[in-house]
Amino acid sequence: MPLTEAVIREYDAKIQPNIFAVVHLHRSIIDIGTGVRLIGSEDCYDAAAYQIMRDLSREVRGKRDYDRRPPHSKRLPNLVTLERRFDFPHLNFCIQRPEWMPFDEFWWLLHKHCRRSDWVSAAPSWFYCEERQGDCVAYALKEGEDSILGRSLSFRPD
Repeated sequence: MPLTEAVIREYDAKIQPNIFAVVHLHRSIIDIGTGVRLIGSEDCYDAAAYQIMRDLSREVRGKRDYDRRPPHSKRLPNLVTLERRFDFPHLNFCIQRPEWMPFDEFWWLLHKHCRRSDWVSAAPSWFYCEERQGDCVAYALKEGEDSILGRSLSFRPD
């Protein structure tokens, strides 16, 4: 079911993103401890997105400020979707960067925390990040609301 403009505007108002990033993922990885091949699923990718947003938010906000916040406001305002349209799955991040933080510093922190995930691809073009150009929320939601990874959301879904 296609999204309406009203739904897209609602998500845009909740997040007010000024950063858009795309992170390519592995379809499977090998667990080092057991030697078993793990196949990527929505749950695995959701956990990876949650870890990236949790660690990024904790570093940007500071551990003390992060820990004092209620659960759904700990993470920076964000929307993460899983896109499977091509051979390799990837995450679309729409994030609100704090006004006080320069883009280059935020880019580096996001890059660092994405790189720590086992699920993130090692391909040369694995990471793309830009200051918001156009309607990144509509682009991120092009596969519908079912593509939203809920664990990383910074607000309670309605």
